Amino acid sequence: MTPEARLTWARAYLSTISKAYLEIRGAAARQSKGAEDADKAVQGIDQHCSSHPQAQASDGIAPFLN
Repeated sequence: MTPEARLTWARAYLSTISKAYLEIRGAAARQSKGAEDADKAVQGIDQHCSSHPQAQASDGIAPFLN
């Protein structure tokens, strides 16, 4: 997967999960965190995948959710 594709996937995944989380909690909508936070999330996912090759990439996203 190219870096751009990973970034796009991470942004879409974070956006969807964050929106669902906010709706469940009844919180007000928030602005997106921006490209820097998305880059940190992609790096975190990459580190997780490198450290845990048998795990799902989605497991590495947990620390970056609201």
